Amino acid sequence: MQRLVIRLFWVCLLLSGGNYALAQATEVPDTLLQLEPITVRAALLTVDRLSAAQRNWPNEALRRLGAQHLGELLSGRSGVFIKNYGPGSLATTAVRGGAAGHTALLWNGLPVQSPMLGQLDLSLIPLPLLDAVTLQYGGGSAVWGSGAIAGSLLLDNAPPDTTGWRIGSRVAIGSFRRRESGAELSFGTPRWQTRTRFSRLTATHDFPYRLRADLPPRRQTNARLQQHHLLQEVYWRSGSRIDWALRAWWQAADRGIPPTTVQTRSLASQQDEALRLSLHGNYRGERLLWQVRGGHFRERLRYQDPLILLDAPSSFTTSTAALEVSNQPATWRWLAGLSGQRVTAVTDSYAAGGRQLTTAAYGTLRYAASHWRSEFSLRGEIIDGRLYAPFPALRLAWLPRPGLQVNAGYSRDFRFPTLNDRFWQPGGNPDLRPERGGSTELGLSYTDRQPDRTWRLRSTVYDRRIENWILWAPRAGESYFAPQNLTKVHSRGWEQRLGYTRRGSHITLRIDLGYDWTRSTNEIAILTPRLGAGEQLIYVPRHQAFGAITGEWRGWELDYRHQYTGTVRGQNEASLPGYALGNLTLAYALPGERLHWRSFLRIDNLWNTDYRVIERRVMPGRSFTFGVNCDFSRRAAPRTNHDNP
Repeated sequence: MQRLVIRLFWVCLLLSGGNYALAQATEVPDTLLQLEPITVRAALLTVDRLSAAQRNWPNEALRRLGAQHLGELLSGRSGVFIKNYGPGSLATTAVRGGAAGHTALLWNGLPVQSPMLGQLDLSLIPLPLLDAVTLQYGGGSAVWGSGAIAGSLLLDNAPPDTTGWRIGSRVAIGSFRRRESGAELSFGTPRWQTRTRFSRLTATHDFPYRLRADLPPRRQTNARLQQHHLLQEVYWRSGSRIDWALRAWWQAADRGIPPTTVQTRSLASQQDEALRLSLHGNYRGERLLWQVRGGHFRERLRYQDPLILLDAPSSFTTSTAALEVSNQPATWRWLAGLSGQRVTAVTDSYAAGGRQLTTAAYGTLRYAASHWRSEFSLRGEIIDGRLYAPFPALRLAWLPRPGLQVNAGYSRDFRFPTLNDRFWQPGGNPDLRPERGGSTELGLSYTDRQPDRTWRLRSTVYDRRIENWILWAPRAGESYFAPQNLTKVHSRGWEQRLGYTRRGSHITLRIDLGYDWTRSTNEIAILTPRLGAGEQLIYVPRHQAFGAITGEWRGWELDYRHQYTGTVRGQNEASLPGYALGNLTLAYALPGERLHWRSFLRIDNLWNTDYRVIERRVMPGRSFTFGVNCDFSRRAAPRTNHDNP
């Protein structure tokens, strides 16, 4: 049955491609002087989800941040707790008290988290390669599928917003021999556009630290890092109704794994390499919008530790395709889609090659009235021949007056076991049950926009219960760890956000404040790791707060951010103390019609705080980064009648 469904899906997809070609062949040649901008993106019904809590960073905001990776963005500007093992090391999310695998990550609508681990290392995602980042809080399995239990991260690219050509460069130097560089070259006409982006990062991260105040300082060792990224994008328009986007993203990283505080030295290293290819297209009919997207990802990882004679290479290949249709904006909007994914993984730790076939059918129905919005989503999946019951989500919004909105939502969410959970030897369990549960949230948001000032307020409460939570622990009578459906987890919390912007003739002032209270408890007592019933989960802070103040004056910008992370429970130690960090950025921008230049000086950990995010993993003290971004562009001359074919 599964093979039949897969074959029918691919046949439909090929036929849809034929329809695109037919539409192109019969289209009346376009002779307009001006064409609409090329737009190829995921459907608005899924990207602009009716959500009580969502945070967006558009292209302009990402460029003003300097050269940082995705983990640093979320840690300093979203309130999300990032489990950071040190600079250049693994960084994963813990949204609303969930595990790292409970956040879906999608690159232009295609899932990019590792099917072997169920997560993605955020330190490998440089911001200069992205044009927009969206963080959707709360359950989203009905929209994005397995893993979207606590939140969803949408990483998007968009065509250049101008025709003609543009050249950009970026250089930065920092503490611990940090060197960053990047370049961008784009060219476009109203019918097609191309852009190439390159990014490089190296560092030694040999910072000093102390194990205790009464001991002499040490210096971090074996923490070198090299990263290279190359992104090639091509956008083109076939006629007046068909848009295409072709993207290729290559990345390679080589890093040392530094010793923990209970090790004398480490020679371990890890090499990551990935090649991601994607093709997107849409066809705008009179009433319907057809979208097709496909991706082929190939990733390799090699972990080596000469001290224990370990050499562990692994790789996986993911092929994904989706076909969606939606109607044009109206009071009632709907979207229906089919998707298929094939995953193959190879490692010496699998008794046989790990494979997984997934087919999904999903849909969204939205209604918009003068004071009400509603959205209902439903998704069903067939994984390796087994049908999993459809997972629904319902969201409501009430707008009693302009600027004021009350949101409520409920969703059923799930996470299918990873390939390591199922096939790792020893310990893998093919009979593991998926994690599943329900999530409820209620939110209020208010925005008051005046010509010279803006107030923004958002308050959200949520409650989530997940059953069949998968943990790796020793089985009875066995010495090795194995994944098991050991426990249930109850997560609930309260999120507060307050923003204020004041605009004068030459001065702009922005203030952002936030506080998160998170209670995520284990409901069934377990021995390894030892967690009693009702105890807070490991590496989930109960209290988090942040504040930021930004001032702009005649091209100058001063930004100070302060964040507090409360005490967390560790894996081996009783607890890790809370800490407060301050980060300061001073920047000067010189805009121009063709040349735009911006320099910045960033001081991280301004107050030189001694802290740990993960036990036995040290973090650096005060550090500095200085950088310069330069963009030069030239618009293409307007087309005349003589330019028409």
